[in-house]
Amino acid sequence: MKILIVGDEEFSLPYQFFTPEEFPGIDLILSSGDIEPEHLSFLAEKFKKPLFYVRGNHDAIYTFRSPEGCRNIDAHVAVFRGMRILGLEGSIWYGGKGVEYTEKQMHRKIRRLSFLIWLKKGVDIVLTHSSPKGIHEGEDPCHQGFESFRELIFKYKPLYFIHGHVGCSGYGKKRRVDLMDKTKVVNSCGYYILETNFEERRKKKLFQRKKKSLLKCFGEESRKQNLLYQVDKGIKMVEISKIVGSVGRSVDFNIDFRPQRENTQERLNSAKSALKLGISLSPIELYKVKDEYYVVDGHHRVAAAKELGKKYLEAHIIEYLPPKDSLENILYYAKLDFEYETGLEKVNFSRPAEYKKAISQIRNHYFYLKKNKDKKITFKESAYYWFYDIYQPLRITIEKEKIVNQFKNVTSGDICLYISEQLQLRNRKNDYYISLSEALKEASLLREETRLLTSSEDFKEKIKRFLFPYLYLEKYPYLQKLGREKFVSSLKKFF
Repeated sequence: MKILIVGDEEFSLPYQFFTPEEFPGIDLILSSGDIEPEHLSFLAEKFKKPLFYVRGNHDAIYTFRSPEGCRNIDAHVAVFRGMRILGLEGSIWYGGKGVEYTEKQMHRKIRRLSFLIWLKKGVDIVLTHSSPKGIHEGEDPCHQGFESFRELIFKYKPLYFIHGHVGCSGYGKKRRVDLMDKTKVVNSCGYYILETNFEERRKKKLFQRKKKSLLKCFGEESRKQNLLYQVDKGIKMVEISKIVGSVGRSVDFNIDFRPQRENTQERLNSAKSALKLGISLSPIELYKVKDEYYVVDGHHRVAAAKELGKKYLEAHIIEYLPPKDSLENILYYAKLDFEYETGLEKVNFSRPAEYKKAISQIRNHYFYLKKNKDKKITFKESAYYWFYDIYQPLRITIEKEKIVNQFKNVTSGDICLYISEQLQLRNRKNDYYISLSEALKEASLLREETRLLTSSEDFKEKIKRFLFPYLYLEKYPYLQKLGREKFVSSLKKFF
């Protein structure tokens, strides 16, 4: 975007010789004041572009003879192609003969504009006649800057602050463009061409902000995954970190569930107070898509819980299910069946068949516990014993030893299942079940074997294709004969 900025008496040259061809590509014209109204009317007519102006201290005549085809933006925020431009006329008071303001009057004027600026969500350019205090100002009383303008710059951080008044001679010997905080202060001084990539920056900023900060939208996710079925999962405790989106209000909260509208702050404070006092609140309403949750009702309770550092919230859950049209979705349905049968939600495998093996293993555990410990135990209770006594400690050890890093497309759950399955096979003849100490010992052995086998990158890619099922052949004599024959034949074919 190219902006022509004009201001002060130095521009009062024979304007009949001034042609737009000398300034190609102008999109907008800004006037910082102290220019005859006829000159501004001429520019608006010749360029046929929008012209915004503020009055200078010598422009009292505008009251009787205003520029035609131009817009006075004093005490307004004009918007041009998304760029927000705030106008403030006049100079510091030095006798009251022109368009002048005392520091107190200007401060009050800016304060009255704060609501308008808030509605516009800030400003990009401030167009004034006088300069800010301490920059581009003169030493005599009438060319002093406003302290209010400095405060405005530091509060709203506009990209540009454009002023006139000080002229090009004398005061104009100073630099035309200076920096205050992160704002470029421009002395218009006759005329100045300002080229800015504001539109590109604004689009990029909006895109990044939207991508980074907004909650996920359930509607978009539903269309993307073609969600067809729904299941009422009842009321459960939900991990707040898994709540990632909203149903219908994704733009009202950012990714951390902080409200984007100030008028909702009261509701947030009320929810925070209730949680602090331990007051029982009704369960929030959530939609579940795989391992992610979307808020239907209870956005402020989620926001308050996150702010207070809570880990869980009580929620009524409706789960939406995708069609079985991909391996990922088939695996998810296998996990759902496993969860329904066992009540365990934190078990993850890389293949659907592994869930069936896990159910079989839990069933063996169930029969073992029923025979030797508690005849009244239920299947789901035995699943919890299996999870907390065997699976979870073994999984933690495997992740700590970083065994899973040695294999591609394998989860720690796969390795847990493999180790416990082999131990079951070994101990079945003795009517003895898996012990945690044995499982941990097997995990340690597996770590040493995988470290040796994967020490060479060339060997690593070759051996992992067929070696994993045979790692425990030496441990299981009843599989040794059959296993070694397959192992040797595989080696001969491979090498």
